[in-house]
Amino acid sequence: MNKPLYDYLENARRLENDIYACDATIDKLNKNINELNDKVEDAERRRNYNYYWPKLPDKEPLSIKKPENPDNSFAKIICAVIGFSIYSLFSMLMFVGDYPLQNGMPYLGAVLGIVVGIKIYKIHTKRAKEKYEKNLDEYKKSEQKRDEEHSKKRDKILHDYWEKLDEECLRYQNRINSYKNRIVDIKNQRAQIQAVLDQYYSVNIVYPKYRALIPITMFCEYIDSGRCVTLEGHEGAYNIYENELRQNVIISKLDGISSRLDSIKSSQYLLYNAITDANNISNQLVSNFSRYTDQQSQANAMQLISNRAVVDSNNALKDLAEKNLEELKKLSK
Repeated sequence: MNKPLYDYLENARRLENDIYACDATIDKLNKNINELNDKVEDAERRRNYNYYWPKLPDKEPLSIKKPENPDNSFAKIICAVIGFSIYSLFSMLMFVGDYPLQNGMPYLGAVLGIVVGIKIYKIHTKRAKEKYEKNLDEYKKSEQKRDEEHSKKRDKILHDYWEKLDEECLRYQNRINSYKNRIVDIKNQRAQIQAVLDQYYSVNIVYPKYRALIPITMFCEYIDSGRCVTLEGHEGAYNIYENELRQNVIISKLDGISSRLDSIKSSQYLLYNAITDANNISNQLVSNFSRYTDQQSQANAMQLISNRAVVDSNNALKDLAEKNLEELKKLSK
């Protein structure tokens, strides 16, 4: 095995793998953000449309009935009867005894009956009106008290419901902001790894076309398994890789590879392990970000990828520093 070349490629593969882990983590966090945004929209919809509100209590029936406006028809009849009775009484006096103005008694009775009847009617209607207004006032006070209590119950239910939704939205928004901050951190980490990888590739040992995770990983597997010792030439890693691509023995794109890992386990074993390792790191990161919302806990979680990337980057730079670059360049010739 060409160990110097293998070590160089292995360092490049680890850096490429770290970049893949960063990208996978960013994709998952963006997916989580989209899901949380949907939840925020759903919470807003449940707040704004009363269709989603909790069942509100009905108004309780009052213990007293609403008073009816007094009907004075009966009073009119009574007063008419009293007036007629007075008239009748005075009319009969016309036939009793002998005294002046005896013949005018019916007229006097009629006038007196009318006056008394009207007076009694006014007294009755006044008392009836006062009683009605008193009962109506009591009814309105009772109704107002009932409505106020009902309104308080209704407002409390809605307040508690809306407060719960507000807390829910705030919790979702805090997680969204936290995820966005973590994405910024991961992008910064990715940029640092990419800078080291670009410096690593700058020695031009690997042809630019093959500077990616899949070909670099396959080159490592070819050399480690003894299938080749160089990159170029008829029996070199480039040629083996191109032949296997043409024969559809291996896949060359990372799109959707996570869902097809089992299909590459036999033909691209090292790539299978690399993707599995990167996915495990990514899943653990996202899981920790979801579990812990405070900055310190998430910062600790970031060490999973940060420490790994630092180690890989240091190894790559150390490899470049310790080895003679001219000798490394000769490896591909």
